[in-house]
Amino acid sequence: FPVHSHDLDGQLSILVIEGEGFFLGADGAEMAAGTGDMLISEIREPHGVRAASDMRIVVTIAPPI
Repeated sequence: FPVHSHDLDGQLSILVIEGEGFFLGADGAEMAAGTGDMLISEIREPHGVRAASDMRIVVTIAPPI
């Protein structure tokens, strides 16, 4: 999914449960992502995922406590 952000407080996690691709960030930033890798960031930070193969991810949003 393309790089985007949310106008909310809280944290976001993206866990790759199968496949390979890239975590995406602001200004064209990319980080390789494969099975078992997890990205954790503030939900206001730009984020996205690009698959290089069939890829399954789990996305969670944790509100501020």
